[in-house]
Amino acid sequence: MYKVLLVDDEVWIKRSLRKEIDWPSFEISDVAEASDGEEAFRLATEYEPDVIITDVKMPRMDGIELTRIVSRSMPEVKIIILSGYADFELVRQALNERVIDYILKPINRQDLVTAIRRSVDEIGNDRKRREQDFRLKALLDRSLPLWTEKCIYDLLHKELDEDKGAELARMTGLFLTEEPHVVLLIKGSETLSVEAIRTAYARARGESRMPYLILPHFQTEREYLLIAPCQAGSAAAHAEFACHITAIRQFLADAGEQVHIGVGSIRGGWRELGASYREAVYACRQAALEPNGGVVLYPKRYGRKETNEVIEQIKSYLEAAYREPLTLEGVAQRFYLNPSYLSRLFKQVTGENFIGYITRIRMEEAYQLLMHTDMPVHQVGEYVGYENTNYFSKSFKKLKGFAPAECKKLFR
Repeated sequence: MYKVLLVDDEVWIKRSLRKEIDWPSFEISDVAEASDGEEAFRLATEYEPDVIITDVKMPRMDGIELTRIVSRSMPEVKIIILSGYADFELVRQALNERVIDYILKPINRQDLVTAIRRSVDEIGNDRKRREQDFRLKALLDRSLPLWTEKCIYDLLHKELDEDKGAELARMTGLFLTEEPHVVLLIKGSETLSVEAIRTAYARARGESRMPYLILPHFQTEREYLLIAPCQAGSAAAHAEFACHITAIRQFLADAGEQVHIGVGSIRGGWRELGASYREAVYACRQAALEPNGGVVLYPKRYGRKETNEVIEQIKSYLEAAYREPLTLEGVAQRFYLNPSYLSRLFKQVTGENFIGYITRIRMEEAYQLLMHTDMPVHQVGEYVGYENTNYFSKSFKKLKGFAPAECKKLFR
């Protein structure tokens, strides 16, 4: 149904229009009236008419000004102009396409009926177009994620030629450059959602505007893929990304989601995306063995220069954090490495094993404290990271050849 607003300063004209026009035949259910442009605009903002039929010459605000204001503020309203002036070309030039017709007074009933019919038909067509646009948008909103998922599935699982692969990559919106990417597989509870992961990722990455993608892991329940850009090459970049992953897990934990995260290695462009995906799947299956959730990062193989760089960073970290409860697993996660691989790599570069290196740092510091301070043995042990004094004493004697208590007697 439609609504009409009649605007004329002559009461008899409005009464005549009400009487002469069969409004219900146009599916018009309501007809309101105003005596000038100002009153009409004020009423229109509340009444929201579909059609305005207005005179031109009126006090306070004429029909031309009313038409201009309504066209700017309510562009969907159709307008029919009535005027007693024979020369209407100047008036017509001032009007826009939203004016359906211009009718001279005295009003020919058939001309007005035709104009009203045109107005109603155009409004009906506008409504149909809006409804079709709404349905099309809803269809696209449902279809685009499925299409994107199909593109990603093909990139991860199929052998594609260069043209086909590049086309699919472009359609996902991710691979606009050859920026390296990494795949994460996140496994959680039934309440885990794309929205929760997106929020956690946004909080972890801060102001980053690089495109990324989160989608369900195809037909696998409670699992989601996160495909994101990541700097490659330096150990520092790997360590930074590992911190982001840890932050994602923590943000999800704060939201009540206990998750297992598998992380593939950083790969360049769409061509290597499948390899990172397979690594992420393997790593996630390993992470799922952890009872309280966890992160497993697929072993990354470094070149000699990168190997030395990452081990030097780990050594610097251990020397600064030796008082903390350090574990191989915790340090490996911090530096984006598999624990077993880190153990072998550390031994290869430094010549001593991971635990031995930490123990040596702690004992060297303990020795200095025993020699140059009056701290008792148990306080020294606690200071360098040992809660058990007996264990500290045994470890110290094993490395130095004498007990902590004997240190001051022997060397002072």
